Amino acid sequence: MENIQSTVARSHANSTSHIKPRRAGVPCMRCRQMKVKCNASQKFPASCSACEKAGERCSVDPSFKRTPKRSLKPRHGYEEGDTAYRTPHSEGSGTEPTELSLRPDEPLPGSDSSVARITAELRLGGKRSARFTHEATGINLTSSVVAELLEEYYSHLHPKFPLLLDPATIIDSYEKAPLLFWSVLAIASKGSGKHASDYPRLQILSRQLAADILLLGTRSIYLVQALLLLCVWSFPLEDMNKELLSMYCAVAISMARSLGLHRPQYPFPLFAAKASEIGTLETRTATWLSCFIVDQWHTARFGVPSSIRIDHTVLHALNVSMPGIPATTRIQLHIALVTSKISAALGECETSATGLTADPLPLVRVFETELCMMQDRYACEWSPADEVSFLDVRLSLYSYVLDQKKSEPLKSLHPENELITQSSITARQLLIVVTTFPDALSTGTFHVFRSASYAVFFLLRILGTAPSEFIDEMGIRNIIRQTFALMRDISQTGDDRRSQCVRVCRIIEHMIDYEDWNKDTPFTGKAESFMANNFVADVAARGMIKANQRHAAAQTERDCREAVAAGVPAEVESDFDLDFSIWDPMAWNVNWQDSDDLLFLSEDIGGSL
Repeated sequence: MENIQSTVARSHANSTSHIKPRRAGVPCMRCRQMKVKCNASQKFPASCSACEKAGERCSVDPSFKRTPKRSLKPRHGYEEGDTAYRTPHSEGSGTEPTELSLRPDEPLPGSDSSVARITAELRLGGKRSARFTHEATGINLTSSVVAELLEEYYSHLHPKFPLLLDPATIIDSYEKAPLLFWSVLAIASKGSGKHASDYPRLQILSRQLAADILLLGTRSIYLVQALLLLCVWSFPLEDMNKELLSMYCAVAISMARSLGLHRPQYPFPLFAAKASEIGTLETRTATWLSCFIVDQWHTARFGVPSSIRIDHTVLHALNVSMPGIPATTRIQLHIALVTSKISAALGECETSATGLTADPLPLVRVFETELCMMQDRYACEWSPADEVSFLDVRLSLYSYVLDQKKSEPLKSLHPENELITQSSITARQLLIVVTTFPDALSTGTFHVFRSASYAVFFLLRILGTAPSEFIDEMGIRNIIRQTFALMRDISQTGDDRRSQCVRVCRIIEHMIDYEDWNKDTPFTGKAESFMANNFVADVAARGMIKANQRHAAAQTERDCREAVAAGVPAEVESDFDLDFSIWDPMAWNVNWQDSDDLLFLSEDIGGSL
């Protein structure tokens, strides 16, 4: 059996043998226009030094020709040279592109006046508490601070996920359901520069109160709403193994069912402490629809069957004009409905060990038509976050076909080649929306971040496996570069998204020059039971293998140096095995923030992990 030294040496040689001598690559469009030296090809996936210093977007286009200064005109669009946003459908069909029209936030009738009334009462005293305290954590907020945080929540967060329709509910929950009250304040403070110092304590308090729910066994609609908010506006932990989003979602759904929220007209108050804790009909309906939306967000991304099936409440909310349902919720609900149908039809086959349908292409065509109809219906009114959700569903749909193992190479006219092109366009458009509206990623829901990460990994896989004639390789590299730059900027701040963005950036670096895509991964299951997530789960798995190889090589080098220094022969293990303790990219030995060359990683891999 080969020893680890020979295995690591061979793997390291294979991983570096394909690296060609560096040469000057194609300069980016900005450097070419300004006639300055450009190192875009050497720093990929990061921006070139000139664009990074100027804070400008870095894009490479070999066909770009410099324009004289006097002929320059201001450009507007999603990418340099693109004057309008092209949907996947319009770009594939050759129709005229449509401008992305932003729908202003549409609060419910009277909600503005309700927020103004509640905040005025808080500032003037009135019937509200003068201070809101929690002795165990030392939190002591004045009513004016609470009023400002409520305004922050309803101005910037509530329109993106309109769950709490009545602002008075939040204040009333201070005594009835402290988890809801403190969670809203924590979520609002994380995006508020003025009250950011209060966020760490509010976050810890919200986590503690959420943990107490399981011990106390209490049930109320306010607790369901609080858990849903913790899923949508998450407080990510440094350790991926300790994330509680799935647990929060499962507890919220179970609690909602026990209260009868799935039948809003016929609630079941037996498990509630008081009849008032099951809310009004409008509140019950909005809460159950939010449960359905969040459940689809989480289960589709984790590759498991959804916990909530399509029921009468969901269909009734979409088919009947209900005044209590905001436009944003209606769009999110329709997208979640299609997500549920796709997952059930293509990822929950009872006759397959993996749950995947043997021939998904006919069903993909059906759902593709349905998605096009949805796009025509909502394209003029959805927000950037809603559009990201829509493109994420379309991308997941294509993943079911592209992940199928084929014994023969694809023919040039094979219908799946068309899906390769369409899927790469869809992934690029998703990232174009994210990079054009960076707030959607930095301050948006956790679902937007997951969708962006999914699209990046999807493009990495496409870039390494798809025939070059079916994809726009330069366009893919440009959008990966821009997403990498955006996530790197976010990761340099102290907010919640830092660790998540670092993980994505490290996977990008490990996989941007990956070559052994045709080699099976040594994992049991080989990422085949995660439904639409199979296609990108393989990217993270291979990234882990590559990190392990570097880790093993570094460990062997350190052991050899120590043995030589001690004058004794090195003891080498006979087998190489994956070290699952470093499966989290946060533990990978990559110093990407200080690296001058992010395409070719530093060969000094002897640093400590």
